[in-house]
Amino acid sequence: MKKLSSAGLSIVEGYDPFGMILAGRTWTVDDYRFGFNSMESNDEIQGEGNSYTTTWRQYDPRLGRWLSPDPVMSKYPGWSPYVFAFDNPILIIDPEGDEPPYTIENGVLQGEGVVNDITAVTARPAMKTVTAVVLHRTVSTTAQSAINTTKGNKGTTGFHIVVDKNGTITQLNNFENRANHVGKPKGGVNNYNSIGIEVVGDYDEETGTWEPLTEEQIENTAQALNTILQEYDLTLEDVYPHEEVSWKTEGEGQVVEDAIWTRVTELYNQSLEAKRLEEEETPSPSQGDDLHAD
Repeated sequence: MKKLSSAGLSIVEGYDPFGMILAGRTWTVDDYRFGFNSMESNDEIQGEGNSYTTTWRQYDPRLGRWLSPDPVMSKYPGWSPYVFAFDNPILIIDPEGDEPPYTIENGVLQGEGVVNDITAVTARPAMKTVTAVVLHRTVSTTAQSAINTTKGNKGTTGFHIVVDKNGTITQLNNFENRANHVGKPKGGVNNYNSIGIEVVGDYDEETGTWEPLTEEQIENTAQALNTILQEYDLTLEDVYPHEEVSWKTEGEGQVVEDAIWTRVTELYNQSLEAKRLEEEETPSPSQGDDLHAD
């Protein structure tokens, strides 16, 4: 594994699948604290590379197990609350020791750094179905500018969520309600069947280029998008740059897709694998009947 800092290479380590450092395959600068799965090393307690601290729990890579129960263990009754990455660390990561940072409840995004600004000002009727997600840029330097614009025109133009440069996400419309974000559609994806994600960023007319996404925008946009895909049973093929579905400035949504695609693909595949493993561990009704048969 390699990690890069602004000063150059900070650490090189070789791990087994569950994060135990391989002998003779490590180099690091003295003050670098992070390692496997980007978790913080806790070397002073258990020795070098033998303990990691996360937001919620301690992890021991020698055992491949968490040292305390999963704070959301009720969601996974078929699994030990101490298991790491569903025993599949090649495909799945769990850097915080809990679960993905966002959930959706009744069409509303929940999680740290999410601002619920849903009001009647921009409200539109419910959609019959959600079949796509459209990626946009705000053509502004702040989220508040985009929020003020859509509130000012009472939702004539709008979106469902906007991701600011610091990663803060503001939701203006329920995911299950229409938002006027597509514009004039080219085909079947329109305001009546899609969710719009705006990512703050300006456009340089002189050079014809879009402002790059920040690291916080990349991570939080990817996490939010994956949460939406899982909630509404969509796939990566259901994600579109704005200009692909409407007559808009070239590159507007594509620059977002390009920036987040590696990360959202990683998250999406992890979610699919977690679902598959959970289904394998959950007995079907017929299996349960057989176990209790006379």
